[in-house]
Amino acid sequence: MNDLAGFSEWTLALLPRLFLYPGGLWLLAVLVGLRFIVAGRRAASPHALQPDLLRADLPSMATAWVAVALLPLPGENSLPFPTDRLALVGLLAISLAFDRLRELRITTEPPRRQEHQETAKSFIVLNYERFVEIAILTAVIVPIAGLSTLLDANGGLSGWLSLLAVLLGMITLARQAANDLTLAVRLVGWLGLAAAPILAYNWSLVTGHWSLAVYTALIIAVGIAGRRVAASRIKLDWSMVAVWSLASLSLLAALLGPA
Repeated sequence: MNDLAGFSEWTLALLPRLFLYPGGLWLLAVLVGLRFIVAGRRAASPHALQPDLLRADLPSMATAWVAVALLPLPGENSLPFPTDRLALVGLLAISLAFDRLRELRITTEPPRRQEHQETAKSFIVLNYERFVEIAILTAVIVPIAGLSTLLDANGGLSGWLSLLAVLLGMITLARQAANDLTLAVRLVGWLGLAAAPILAYNWSLVTGHWSLAVYTALIIAVGIAGRRVAASRIKLDWSMVAVWSLASLSLLAALLGPA
């Protein structure tokens, strides 16, 4: 009976997170805002959003959405039984795997002769995007090696290096995320995990949920920087190398230094 009551309490605490914040209405507003900042007003219109929603892989998007809803953001509607960081990384990794499987199904379909060259080029670009996101995944998970518990948010130097790697990866993928809602949801989730050193800081704001303001400001900053990077045509492979390098430094800091 106690287990059933505990599960009911956990479910009731999860519902506002799924439908209001950090999932739900807030997440939808962030996705629309990100598209507006990166790709302009037309990309953020309902006419552009509807086909993208219909094309999205539902298992991949739903898994990423749940991961965002479970993010341990301080000062918000806390869950009776918080989800550890490794489980949240696992949910986002499953979403990435669903996306990768969908891409493999698409690319293994026999293309028309005229479309063969374009399909090959787009497949290479998709591979680069996924390699960058795998680097982001690595950057998010490596600080765990230096933490005392899986619920700890203080990653020390490793946590700050991971945050830098995730921000760089998000800036690199911002243009792609403006056209891929599932990728955008995952990036919001990666940032929520990597931003723990900032979100766990004892900010002395007068009103409201400060974590909401800081988190939203980070996403807006990523969108603005991503638009500038897209305009300058910075090569995706160089960005991938930079993200991997920061992830490696984060792992080294986690193994050598205390959390």
